[in-house]
Amino acid sequence: MKKSIWLALGLSSALASGMVWADTPSSNGAAPAAINAPASTSAATSGTTPITTATTATPTPAPAAPAKIDHGDTAWMLTATALVLLMTIPGLALFYGGM
Repeated sequence: MKKSIWLALGLSSALASGMVWADTPSSNGAAPAAINAPASTSAATSGTTPITTATTATPTPAPAAPAKIDHGDTAWMLTATALVLLMTIPGLALFYGGM
């Protein structure tokens, strides 16, 4: 019985990982056929070329300066963490007391 459960879990995880990898683009750089298809069939069959607009190159922004670590933010995160941990003890006591 245990072996069949482990086998089912292993197969389901293998199938799930296969589904995740199926969405990755191909490594040879070839575009899918839908991207290479003409924009409209009427323009392709009538012999006219579709109107295209000129694009201008936009300058790349300068890299942002690295953020500084604020000591007040760090102190508040430590304080908030301590408060959450202090709330956990009475919460567990009330939970198990109610059982």
